[in-house]
Amino acid sequence: MSVKNCDYRGRFRSKIVSFRMLPEESILLDRKVKMSGMKKHDYLIQSVNNLQIVIYGNPYVYCSLKRELEIYIQLFNEIQHLDELDVDDLEILEYMLEIIRNLKNKKEAQIKTRKDTFKPMESLLNHALTYAQSNCKVFPLKVNSKNGQALISLKEKATTDKKQITKWFTNTDYNVGVSTGEGMIVIEVDAQKNGKEIVEHYIKQFPITLTVRTPTGGWHFYYQVDKEIDTQFNLYEGINVYSNGSCILGAGSQLENGNYYISMNKPIAKANEFVYEFLKGKINDFQVTWKSALEMSQSPQQENTDIIKQLLAVGVTLFGAPSKMGKTFLCMQLANAVAKGTEFLGFICEKRNVYYIALEDPENNQIERLKKASFDIACGYDIEITPAYQVGFDLEQKIINYLHFNPNLGVVIIDTFEKIRMNNDRTYTIEYKEVTHYHELGLKYGIAIILVMHTIKNINYSNTFANISGSAGTLAAADGLMMLLRNQIDQDIKMLYIDGKGIPADIIHMIQDKNMTYYKIENENDKADIDSDLMDIIHYVIENGKYIGSCEKLAVGAGVTNCNGKHIRSLLDKHKTILEMYFIRYTVPPRTSFSRKIELVFYGEDRFDNDTNDEMTKK
Repeated sequence: MSVKNCDYRGRFRSKIVSFRMLPEESILLDRKVKMSGMKKHDYLIQSVNNLQIVIYGNPYVYCSLKRELEIYIQLFNEIQHLDELDVDDLEILEYMLEIIRNLKNKKEAQIKTRKDTFKPMESLLNHALTYAQSNCKVFPLKVNSKNGQALISLKEKATTDKKQITKWFTNTDYNVGVSTGEGMIVIEVDAQKNGKEIVEHYIKQFPITLTVRTPTGGWHFYYQVDKEIDTQFNLYEGINVYSNGSCILGAGSQLENGNYYISMNKPIAKANEFVYEFLKGKINDFQVTWKSALEMSQSPQQENTDIIKQLLAVGVTLFGAPSKMGKTFLCMQLANAVAKGTEFLGFICEKRNVYYIALEDPENNQIERLKKASFDIACGYDIEITPAYQVGFDLEQKIINYLHFNPNLGVVIIDTFEKIRMNNDRTYTIEYKEVTHYHELGLKYGIAIILVMHTIKNINYSNTFANISGSAGTLAAADGLMMLLRNQIDQDIKMLYIDGKGIPADIIHMIQDKNMTYYKIENENDKADIDSDLMDIIHYVIENGKYIGSCEKLAVGAGVTNCNGKHIRSLLDKHKTILEMYFIRYTVPPRTSFSRKIELVFYGEDRFDNDTNDEMTKK
């Protein structure tokens, strides 16, 4: 026979008692039990039989009180007024403070259970007299009844006369009936319907007032009114209003399913304008959904949440690169830096877990790359090898599953995005919605999602991010953009173009060592040293492969600001060396017409190593 199943006299507890509670009531009970340091069954038995519980100070009790205090410290930091607290939180706060006050100078605290929870007869009288002091007329109702008449006429006999009230409620078990109207109304909230959700949405705008909890977990809010208010049922779903000619059960009353007790012991407040609007049943039509620009300008800015400061923001980032460019190695290096919390190409990384979903390469390829890496592989960098083009691929479910084991998730890398896209349509709207879905996932879970993308075949250096495969809708929905390309002069140098919302536009020049690890370098061929008009012409010729025509038409085609033919000719004549660096041959053929023509030919090999068989690189 287990000792824990016996009472203090050694009697075995052989009876099982079970009952139903509201979820909110269960949470309240659990919090009170933890602060008492008792077993739940001991707490309930002592509360019921003794109308009080004895709490002994011990480490468990102090730890429970500390946890509750930390909860309230956080709550008080989030609210401006005490009336913003939920009534359940106020009840627990009162209970906790009573324990602390009683334990202050003693080793034990005797805490009475709520006088209005267990119904001694004198408590009913006290409640009835309290209502009378607030100018609320009361009358007796039969026990366990909402409308069982104990008087011939409730309406005529309800009174605030203390002698009559004392006579009714002395040595009786009547329920306390409260007559509404004559300047006093009661708003009833039914927690078993939708009433609680509606009121909680607006509770901050209701004045603090006398509030009574009902046996089903609902509320009665008492208000003084100076306007004519009618009794209304289902004003909103689960919300009733009691006024002239009506009545409700007051605090201290009891039904078979529980008791009515005061949860907010305050004077009955006067209804404000919001309450009057609420009573019209139209409050849902008018909601403040905006913020004052003045208030916002005076508010502190939120702390930067970038996973990699000024490079990788929470949300969705598109990372594009031509085939065989080394984008997987760059992703590996980024993932490892985040998992370690070290720098990545000079950018500061927050230490977070990285979930790399590989859809292009088998496991052996991943192992080979990891073994080849110049850096030590970090703990917290996890790789999932998964088949491409899975029907029903659900990234959110994968994130939820990963978070179960690794709550510190910071980055999810999809390599490549094309392998999880099941919709073949590539319209602006469809692709915008598609990328927006991943943007919202990132914000929801506070992570950065990197979608590795293919590029178009013919690279456009004038509009770098337009090379990412897809419509403009793909780019428009992204929080960040990255593009990896070769340097046009030195093919051993690679350039990482970055831009985004809150991400400064930049170009990072890099080289790779023999193990394919990237290192940031200073750009020796800075475009700032080359005339901008000449760079526009260089890009134009590389994109088109060849140009034969007048200098004026070349200027227009390349988008040069100064279209004067002499200016263009002078520019080309002066910078033949730079043109050769970009593998452009410049010649002036013999004149055959009034206007002299020039010829520019890009003779460089395909320096971007695109895979001509890769259909994904085509728009």
